[in-house]
Amino acid sequence: MITKNIINKILWSTIEDYSGLWEIVWEINSLIEGADSRAIAKEVLALLKNHGLIEYYFAKWGQEGLKKIFESEMRELLEEDQYWAPPSIDQDCIKVGSTQKGEEYYYEDKIRSTSPFLP
Repeated sequence: MITKNIINKILWSTIEDYSGLWEIVWEINSLIEGADSRAIAKEVLALLKNHGLIEYYFAKWGQEGLKKIFESEMRELLEEDQYWAPPSIDQDCIKVGSTQKGEEYYYEDKIRSTSPFLP
């Protein structure tokens, strides 16, 4: 179940730093015990992406540099297990970062407490 608290926690993690998909799952696990955290993560990330609050990037773990992932690639990539597991050094991973709009939504508390969560 998606809540404002979950959305805020995930959005904050993308503002604080670029978060790996596995880290998003960990954030949800810290809020909901025994949940299907990956399914919730996919749903929340899709919601945030559809509203222009986040972007997805390819990275190599432990290295600088990000490469934006095109929208057309994301659906397929999110189904690949390898991107949901913590990577080894120099392994490809997917990170999530907030957009300027995402930061505004977080800092101006524009996330609603009830569904639909976003205006």
